[in-house]
Amino acid sequence: KMVSAGDTVLAGDVLISGTVYNSSGTVGAYVPASGDVEAYTWHEKKGRYKLYHETKIPTKNQKTYRKLKVFSHEINLYKSENPGYKDYIVEEKSRELRGIGGENLGIGLFEKRYLEVDIIREPISYDMAVYAGKNDLEEQIAKELLPGAELLEENVFHQLIDDETVEVSVTMEFIEKIGRRAPIN
Repeated sequence: KMVSAGDTVLAGDVLISGTVYNSSGTVGAYVPASGDVEAYTWHEKKGRYKLYHETKIPTKNQKTYRKLKVFSHEINLYKSENPGYKDYIVEEKSRELRGIGGENLGIGLFEKRYLEVDIIREPISYDMAVYAGKNDLEEQIAKELLPGAELLEENVFHQLIDDETVEVSVTMEFIEKIGRRAPIN
């Protein structure tokens, strides 16, 4: 073993080595080594969340801009791209011309559509914003975990930043099996 219980390690550190030393202290051989390594890990995420929920409702107004692409050249089929809407969502589509065998001929039509939307803000409680933030941050942390991670402790901190924003911080402590096989160098 290259580390002892309680040592702090970083990703990439050698924890178990297959290096065998001679009685003189020189390297005698490299052999496969294996073992299970469990570690206490801490994951922390922070984010800002609004004290309202936004719903975007499309109006009937929309503007579409098309562009022709011939190999590496782009030809705008409009004078200027300015939807003129305060709030909008964008949809993009592309179609490429293909030959009989399915090969790309280098010619395509690209379309960008701006759909005007009305935004309706519905207030939510401070507790609901904290709850939503906590769930979001837990999902982000879950993506970083190794399979089989065991949760030991979780702490959630929150504070009001301004009249419409709360900052949420989640710290989670786990036991994770962090050992990974590596080739003998």
